[in-house]
Amino acid sequence: MKATRIKAKDTFLKSWKTVSIQRSRFYRIYNFFRRDLPRLFKNLWGFRKEMCGFSWWDFRYNLTIFRKSLEITCEGIETKGIEIDESRIKKVNAMKELIQIIKTIESDNYIELAERELGEIPHRPLEFKPCDDHHDCYEFVDNDTEEEKEHRRKVYIRSDELEEEYWDRMVRIIRGQKRGDIKDFDTDYDGTGMRGWWD
Repeated sequence: MKATRIKAKDTFLKSWKTVSIQRSRFYRIYNFFRRDLPRLFKNLWGFRKEMCGFSWWDFRYNLTIFRKSLEITCEGIETKGIEIDESRIKKVNAMKELIQIIKTIESDNYIELAERELGEIPHRPLEFKPCDDHHDCYEFVDNDTEEEKEHRRKVYIRSDELEEEYWDRMVRIIRGQKRGDIKDFDTDYDGTGMRGWWD
């Protein structure tokens, strides 16, 4: 068996030199001031409202920052993306749908959405009356008819269902399609799946 000789071309040596320079301390300092620091200030400006309002004690603040990052990514891919339009537009539409879903979850207005479907719940001012057996105590007066109580119950049930539907759809868009479901990319791909949202 013949021994094989390995030769390195000039281009390999030049690229190796570039990699060596990029790993040096000087280059990392240069890169920090040239790229990282301006990016930091740009991100601070872009996320300023979300960061000012952020608190640790509610998941909605996490969703708010996630939504803002999606808005920035969506705008970038839509206006500056170099991918072909057929798949890029599908991704942009999926991101826009996800942004709207997150806005709905943030606003927590499922009862309002259920009322649009089923009709408004009657709103009356709260009424209280003194208790017969305890002085200085009051009890709530229920003035709703049986039909109104049933309607209120249906609206609340539907609002719970809507909340579940929004969360399920959000997770479905983030996760994307199973690879086995995409036989023909041009026709089957629907733009979902965060792993594919890059340019």
